[in-house]
Amino acid sequence: MPIEPAHLRLPFAGGEAESGTDNQVVVGRRSIVTTSCKACLEHATPFHFCISPNISLGHRATLVMIVTLGVPAGLLSVLFAVKGYWPITVFSSASYLGFAAAMVCSRISLNRHEQVFLSNDVLVIERSSGLGKRTRMQLPTFGLRLESTIDPDYGHLGLTLRHRARRVELARDLSPAEKSSFQAAFLAAMEAAGRTVRLTTVYTLALTTREQSN
Repeated sequence: MPIEPAHLRLPFAGGEAESGTDNQVVVGRRSIVTTSCKACLEHATPFHFCISPNISLGHRATLVMIVTLGVPAGLLSVLFAVKGYWPITVFSSASYLGFAAAMVCSRISLNRHEQVFLSNDVLVIERSSGLGKRTRMQLPTFGLRLESTIDPDYGHLGLTLRHRARRVELARDLSPAEKSSFQAAFLAAMEAAGRTVRLTTVYTLALTTREQSN
């Protein structure tokens, strides 16, 4: 089953992206579609990564799905109410409202993004939730390490920035294949900015048993 890539925007100030055009990076099999991220243009830094999760259903598609399922559910509720089956009407209405609320909450939660940029000698990781809540973390570039966790079956499971006792997970919304491309682009951007990040690779045990042919 193909993995749909998340949105990844990598504008470089005075440099070129790893591959692609218009400062886009090719992650996986095709170029990532850039989204309008005003926050990416607020900081004049050597590089600026803006990552957002893949959204399979947009605002209009979500609304169409809610209305499409709501019309028959409403008609059935009215029909059962007319015949006197009030419990069925109540439970069907409650189920539909719960479904609609879950769709809206899921759509709001996916409206988040993660920014990674360099400010002087400090690497800034800023996350914004769908409700607008921002979390900002800063790590000094001196002594900074990048820990890459790789599973033999699934590839990149995680990227973690480490500085002494502090640990910050990076690029959580990217797939394993996209994490590999992001890791290469991030390390190249840090090197181009004159900052050295030591890479540590951790290999986990295989989660599945592989078939061996004689």
